[in-house]
Amino acid sequence: MDENLRKVQLRQVVTIFALIFVFMGVVCTFLISRSERSTQDTMARLIATDTTQLQFNVSNYFYDVSTAADLMFTDPNYYEYDPTTTDLVDYDKLAREKAIDDRLVDVGSTKNFADFGVVYENDDTVGWISQTTAGLFTNVNMYQQFSTLITDQTHESGWAYGFMGNYDRIWFVKRLNPHAILVISFYSRELESAFTFPKELSGVTMRLCDPQGNVIYSTNDEEISHPLDPSVTDLIGTAGNSSYHTDRLFAAASTCNNGWRVVSSVPAGSILQEARSSRNTLVLFLVFMAVTFALLLGVVYTRLSKPVDAIVNNLSRRATRDQLAGVLNKITYETLVKDRLANAEGAGLASYAILDLDHFKDVNDTLGHARGDDAIVTMGDVLNRTCADSALIGRVGGDEFSVFAIWPEVIDGSDMDALNHMLDQVIAEVHRSFPTRQWGNLHITTSIGVAVAPAGTVDFDKLYHVADQALYQAKSAGRDRHVILRYEEGEWE
Repeated sequence: MDENLRKVQLRQVVTIFALIFVFMGVVCTFLISRSERSTQDTMARLIATDTTQLQFNVSNYFYDVSTAADLMFTDPNYYEYDPTTTDLVDYDKLAREKAIDDRLVDVGSTKNFADFGVVYENDDTVGWISQTTAGLFTNVNMYQQFSTLITDQTHESGWAYGFMGNYDRIWFVKRLNPHAILVISFYSRELESAFTFPKELSGVTMRLCDPQGNVIYSTNDEEISHPLDPSVTDLIGTAGNSSYHTDRLFAAASTCNNGWRVVSSVPAGSILQEARSSRNTLVLFLVFMAVTFALLLGVVYTRLSKPVDAIVNNLSRRATRDQLAGVLNKITYETLVKDRLANAEGAGLASYAILDLDHFKDVNDTLGHARGDDAIVTMGDVLNRTCADSALIGRVGGDEFSVFAIWPEVIDGSDMDALNHMLDQVIAEVHRSFPTRQWGNLHITTSIGVAVAPAGTVDFDKLYHVADQALYQAKSAGRDRHVILRYEEGEWE
């Protein structure tokens, strides 16, 4: 009897262990699968979000280029001059061309353009057309070739890459008049400042592609001037915005305002390493729980839930923050600002500030991009320390930040005191945080443009546009200062 009882008990123990093992195996398999799916979905959203942010950076860079071209339309003397038909005497002709040349120098002096000049139908040029560019047209008509680049008939402009076999530069052309074309080019490597990705996403390859799928710029130098990897093209398609992932590859694309696309991709293995590490840990727990079933459920559920929640929470936080600067990323920041504006009518004064690090390009050029990243981190720390607790702080470009706040107390004569105090603190703290000896004797400062309006009177786009104008005024006035444009009685002052 005792022997039979022991056999029954043994069978019962074995059965219990088997049931617990099978049950926990099913639970662990389910949780591992859910964890990996959640990680994949969250990581796909994160890559898509940051790709969109990169597209904003690149579009802003292209917008700056097109804005430089638009400044040539401020005076008919610049855009109406035509040496092929003018009846001006030589002296007046030289004077007109000198005025155009001076305007080109004035507009382009702060830009890193390789070419910035006007080409006329008779192949006369004004401004600077580099020897490299001129050498492309030894046997062909320069004006006629540049005319072929005008693909946007509405704005009479166009973008090009690989023009005349030159793969080092990006070209922008805009027609000034029926016989004159403004030509701008810059080296594609200038886009490096726009391509920054969170350090946590190691292995991500970021590139800019033209509509034909040719890689214009890439963080992988070997891709430049070659067609985009077919495996990436097959996943995201050839046009529009998209974000997809498979078991082997994550990829996302976002379209710039000129039709070119920012494309990011990363092998799934490098992204899912953290999740797979958690999976291996769970397997070890399963073996342990089969031996010590008394503690099985508590140990399994505790250890399973924490890694999964930590991964999801960590990735969700990364999706809203700029991981380099420690402030809100562009998409999250603008969404929150628009929400506050929509609910702030009559709440006081709304201020929208755009801040730009002066001489940031010099940091990258002379000290290297690692120090450039340090400058972005330092600027984020400055804003987090000096701005009002209720303010929203975001990084909206390469070295461009923005601060939005609503000031509840509006008192005649002192309603701007709090805002001015905050701006003065930011400028002073930038001085203290960037000592010249530690930054290669570079005098790093900040220029700030601010738009202020009663909450509910203007929308986000208007605030952004006016703040950008104020920033331009601050830079034109010598940098290292702030300029405030205030909306009163239907006018900006």
